[in-house]
Amino acid sequence: MKDITQSLPQALLGIVLLFSFVALYIDGEEMGSSRLAAFILLALPAAFPILFRKMDFKLFLKGFKYACGFALAFLVCILVNLSQYPDAGEIAYNAGLVGSLFFVMIIASILVSSNPDFFGKSLSIYAVSGTLFLLYIIATETTPGVARQIPAGIHPNLWGLHAFSIIASALFIPKRWLRWSIWLVCLYMQYLVSSRGALLGGLAIIFMQSFTFLRQRKQVSLTGLILAIFLIVLILSVFLMPQVPFLQSLHNFIFYDVLQMDAPNRGLGSGGTGRMEWNIMALKLWAENPVFGIGYGNSISVHNGFLLLLAETGIVGLSIFLYLVMRAMLNGKSMFSDRYLMGIIGYLAILLTYNRGFNVYAPGIIFLFSLWQSLVRPAPPPGEKPG
Repeated sequence: MKDITQSLPQALLGIVLLFSFVALYIDGEEMGSSRLAAFILLALPAAFPILFRKMDFKLFLKGFKYACGFALAFLVCILVNLSQYPDAGEIAYNAGLVGSLFFVMIIASILVSSNPDFFGKSLSIYAVSGTLFLLYIIATETTPGVARQIPAGIHPNLWGLHAFSIIASALFIPKRWLRWSIWLVCLYMQYLVSSRGALLGGLAIIFMQSFTFLRQRKQVSLTGLILAIFLIVLILSVFLMPQVPFLQSLHNFIFYDVLQMDAPNRGLGSGGTGRMEWNIMALKLWAENPVFGIGYGNSISVHNGFLLLLAETGIVGLSIFLYLVMRAMLNGKSMFSDRYLMGIIGYLAILLTYNRGFNVYAPGIIFLFSLWQSLVRPAPPPGEKPG
């Protein structure tokens, strides 16, 4: 009975996370009935610790305190800017978004207080099942060698972000060959949809985990040596043989997208994120109300999560976000040995080019789970080997 009450809710959470991913494919970018159902089902795994009294109440209160601080600060930023919103419906929508995030934080507080590493097994289930779903999408809705596609009519960056969430979740898979197989599928998907920010976050995680692995070993394994040679050959081939069809698409992606110097919306020539003018606009909006911003959810699309949060919630909202992140990082052992911190840092890298730091898509939910794990239970389980 004890094993069931611990393993069953972990499996349920992994399945619900997969459902939230598939629901995006079913409903599109809007919060349709499938996505809403997936969101509500997050409460199901949390029912087990409550019913079977598996919670550490002191740890739950610790997470609850952080959740209340977030919700209060963001609701204040909305209340002091009521006149800035176009109508009451917009106010209700953004207040509801804050409430939804608060709900996820409470779920995270319950789960993390019930098990020292509750999320690890759930995320590994999500990583494997989510990769199978990505393979289905790649096989049925993309064309090999053609980048910047929009499978199922959904914005390509959302596919890239979900691929990132799988990369972060795969950190908890013990089999190294399976973990790398999943990462390669996700990186390929991010390349197909040309999601540069998500690709940056994914590569940051892979680099940190690989560095940890190499640091733990006294000698380089044959597998590692073969992989290193393959990567070196691939990189040289992209530079030296761009006429090969597959290598040509990689060459174009690197030199005419990421490194393009004269495009107004993409490439390094537009300030690294491709939206420098929008970033300047965000700073001008923040200057209108430096303390509370212009109202949560009431800003333009600036493609920088930190600047967007500053413009919408001012110093108050950005300080709350940075406090939670810094507290989690200080609680953790090291970004090169704590898998939850690797996921957090990868997500922060994405925010350099992505709008929302807090959201209710699977990537944002997994970010909150990792954040709450590091905030509430900073020490890993005894005897656990990182990476």
